[in-house]
Amino acid sequence: MALCFMLLFFSPRAWAQETIFADEASQKVYQDIFMADKEAFAKDIQLVTDKAKRSFLTEYMALMNYTVANDKANYNAYIKASDQAFTDVSASPYEANLMCQLHIHKCMVELYGGGMISGGLQFWKSYKQFKKGEEKHPGYEGQLPFRGIYNVLLSQIPEKWKSLKGLLGLGNGDLQKGFEQIDSYRNKVKGKSGLYDEALIFSFANMFFSHDQNLTAELTSHVKQSQSPVVIYAYILSCGRRQMGSEATATLNKVPENTLNNFPLLLHQKSKYALRRGDLDNVITTSKRFLAVYKGTSNRNDAYLLMAYAYLLKDNKSEAKAMVDKCLSIKSDFDIDQRTRRDASLAMDADTSLLRARLLLEYGDFTQSLIKLGSFTPRTSDLPEYYFRLGRAEEKLGNTTAALTWYDKTIAISANSDRYFGPYSAIYAADIKLAQGDKDAATRYVNTAEKLNNGEFQKEMEQRIALIRRTIAKDSN
Repeated sequence: MALCFMLLFFSPRAWAQETIFADEASQKVYQDIFMADKEAFAKDIQLVTDKAKRSFLTEYMALMNYTVANDKANYNAYIKASDQAFTDVSASPYEANLMCQLHIHKCMVELYGGGMISGGLQFWKSYKQFKKGEEKHPGYEGQLPFRGIYNVLLSQIPEKWKSLKGLLGLGNGDLQKGFEQIDSYRNKVKGKSGLYDEALIFSFANMFFSHDQNLTAELTSHVKQSQSPVVIYAYILSCGRRQMGSEATATLNKVPENTLNNFPLLLHQKSKYALRRGDLDNVITTSKRFLAVYKGTSNRNDAYLLMAYAYLLKDNKSEAKAMVDKCLSIKSDFDIDQRTRRDASLAMDADTSLLRARLLLEYGDFTQSLIKLGSFTPRTSDLPEYYFRLGRAEEKLGNTTAALTWYDKTIAISANSDRYFGPYSAIYAADIKLAQGDKDAATRYVNTAEKLNNGEFQKEMEQRIALIRRTIAKDSN
């Protein structure tokens, strides 16, 4: 998930500048970055006469290529372009601001590959360059979006790292002020395509706030109408987190065919939503199309898993097993792929009625999910998931009392489980209690979530726990 920050450079003559680059050639290259084909874009870069900016745009294109297809060749190309950009930018009058972005790009690449420490180091370097630029040009309005971005990001670093933040010279951040600063800048450049949408989305939705559905939705709602495939993709991911299947499907249906081919991760999302709404033949057709055009590694095994589920629901176990085997044969260190491997290892033993209920829930058909859950008797081994799905469906329908009953049942049988149903039941129950104003009960559920958090999605649960603890503490003041 790329973090595409705005390229607002420092210049003594640009105090009121609102565009990314003053020269037309640079603007054209940047604004066409998602729309132009790679060959044309590479040629356009050569029209940019400033060496530092040209090198930066080359790095930016390499970053986009790696984001779309995270294979070894694109990774190596990105590293080569990044190293060159760091060299060229160091001699530029725009050094501080461009360095800020080069480091944040590398931060996201490191985090994307699982390098939390190296990614954190790049984030620190980015922030230090940002502060250097602030000191050099105080009040420069081109820094407005960066102030907002860092305010939001720094406000969300877990509390346990607070002392380390101070030691590194990082600010505490102000979430609300950050939103206001970002929105203020967006209003200034409204209607100027390519200037801000990607920065907003990839600063937050695909990385830091994947655990916070409401915050992710707040961010992505701003860019719902964007035509950038990267932003559309982020919006679809937000729909998934909020079980907005019909909205996601409608958005995907509006995407032109050439855009789907040029950004095949959108094809993968189409396959996911076809599965969730029960369009099984479409799952198979679209997943095969995705695999034919996608050159990356991550998500390939998930495409095979989607087809395995489709074949299972079509009662074709031999084809389902073949897809599971293909899924498990793909080696990847990405967290999302490791989760897929775990799901694939359990797929052939899945109760198809429970699977269908889960897919209905993920699509947003909460009533139909409840009906499906009531139509069969679960196996004892499936009870934690069965109760959890009942709780989620009831909560989504506004029946919080029933939801809490099912969450409590899930928690009660999850003490020795490494599945996510127990800790997530506790955190969702905490959310309900906090909304009801019962902070003591919310705290008890959070403590339970922390106790049960010893298996799947452990890092995400740590973030959720930290988030709700901050909310409880804030509301108590």
